[in-house]
Amino acid sequence: ADGDGPASPEVVSRARSTQPEQLQRRLGGDLDTIVLKALAKDPARRYPSAAALRDDVQRHLDGRPVLARPSTLGYRATTFVRRHRAGVAAAVLVTLSLLGGLAGMGWQARRAAAERDRARAAQGQAEQVTALMQGLFRIPDPSQARGDTITARRLLELGTRRIEAELEGQPGLQAALFSEVGQVYQNLGLHAEALPVLERALAIRRQLFATPHAELAASAYHLAALHFELSDYDAAEPLFREALAMQRAVLPSDHLSLAATRHGLGDLLSDRGRYDEAEPLLRRALDARRRQLGPGHADVRATLDGLALVLHRRGDFAGAEALFREAVALSRDAVQEADPAMLSYLRGHARMLHRFRRDYAAAEPLYREALGLARTLYGEQHAETATALNDLGQLLRDQGDLEAAEPVLRASLAIWQALHGDEHAETTVSKQTLATLLAMRGAADEAARLHRQGLATSRRLYGDEHIRVISALVSYGSLLTDQGAYAEAEHHFEEALRTSRALYGDSHALVAHSLHGLARVDCEQDRFAEAEPRFRQVLALRENLHPAGHWRIALAQSALAGCLTRMARFEEAEALLLQSYPVLREALGDGDVQTARTRERLATLYDRWNRPAEAQRFRAEAGSAP
Repeated sequence: ADGDGPASPEVVSRARSTQPEQLQRRLGGDLDTIVLKALAKDPARRYPSAAALRDDVQRHLDGRPVLARPSTLGYRATTFVRRHRAGVAAAVLVTLSLLGGLAGMGWQARRAAAERDRARAAQGQAEQVTALMQGLFRIPDPSQARGDTITARRLLELGTRRIEAELEGQPGLQAALFSEVGQVYQNLGLHAEALPVLERALAIRRQLFATPHAELAASAYHLAALHFELSDYDAAEPLFREALAMQRAVLPSDHLSLAATRHGLGDLLSDRGRYDEAEPLLRRALDARRRQLGPGHADVRATLDGLALVLHRRGDFAGAEALFREAVALSRDAVQEADPAMLSYLRGHARMLHRFRRDYAAAEPLYREALGLARTLYGEQHAETATALNDLGQLLRDQGDLEAAEPVLRASLAIWQALHGDEHAETTVSKQTLATLLAMRGAADEAARLHRQGLATSRRLYGDEHIRVISALVSYGSLLTDQGAYAEAEHHFEEALRTSRALYGDSHALVAHSLHGLARVDCEQDRFAEAEPRFRQVLALRENLHPAGHWRIALAQSALAGCLTRMARFEEAEALLLQSYPVLREALGDGDVQTARTRERLATLYDRWNRPAEAQRFRAEAGSAP
């Protein structure tokens, strides 16, 4: 370093023939692993004693492999080279000297001297970092520990204070450690604690770097990811875009940091309904991750899931299912049981079986396994646990087990409210899922209240022109139709239809949902001249969106047949119901709500047609159905 002050990250990096962010990763990799082992939820996975922690930090300081990381050949080789840097360099230089003669020998001597100077400079900074990391886990006052009950939150609080106080004159190190601590807070689900720490890291780096820099981009990305997780889209998007612009200026085009930012921004734009912008970002991220990480890596599977969701929201169900299936297939042999990646695999596989294949029996044990793993890894009050509960509750609802589904969905909503309050995307989704169930159970007043809250929050989060607002309008409109509030329901369906057509054209699934709602309102009021053509439009849309024999086509046939029955056009209705009923039984099962509704339509048809024997046969099937 020049002068008497501490070495800056840039000076140390130049001395090590590298970049600041690369040096940070080399230090941060082992240090991050040591911190995570010390904070592990399972006591069996922590260090057995403070001495063991101290020894592992010393191993890192000495350049030896740390015990917290798997002892792979590549890792041992890397640490060997770092530990014996001068020796390895000397061996290389000897070989070059044999080829280059005396000039090469002179170069070798100068290189070795420079290497010693660089090692000394980096050693001083490494010792500072290591001393601080050791101090994070040293409780100076025994009363602070309260016996054995010191928590990860408390350790992080103490560590944050020490970073602030002890590194006041070293902003580069301070920002790096604030960034690491903030990410640990976020991984623990402590979002309120993570936010000011990550904001502090970004503010310091803005002062350090006047031009685009990889460390500044990393801080912008991490803060953007946290805002996105908090459903603060207006704060997240410009930070993602700032990070992306800087990374494109200073990093190679296929760098994994660029892929991560593209993935994050693509997911955000997908949530905001801007699919034309989201899809190319996710495809570029997927290409880079596949090339560099291999097909089975968790990041590849995550991007496959994000891209599949974009296709699903655009109405490309076949394309979405293909990507979901690929993600599941890649996961099967790539994860271990007690690994967060296993949670992603279980959830992805179960959702595919549940939502695409309607194979409830196969999906349920996977959902339950995912819930158990989420509780083991993260505890009760965590987003992963809330997501797993919501998935299982939806499945139980779709199976018709409404009594079992309600406490599961209420538990999910309670976690989201505790974590994020009511003004959050996942809280809103959870409310609407529970509202649908409550409407099916006859608790119409509470269902209506939750639907109204969900719709209002969605408008505040996304504006009026968004897929989640359209879905909320359709869901609430369906409840209002069931309650006989036809004028209000019609207003909601008309807004949903107008917005979905404006955003997605005339051939999107949301157009079919909105038309179906309007057709129901018409039919319930005996406005058959308006109802029939709308039901037929829905059927035509479904036939265009799905392959022949798909259960969603059968649902549209069943709905049209119900209207034709009320119009006393019994032969047409019978043909449609006898075609759709076996498809729904095969795809959804006898106990599914939609199968039961079609079975009841058959019985109603034969009652009105004065064919009581057939009506009784289908009512008998209803009595024997699960």
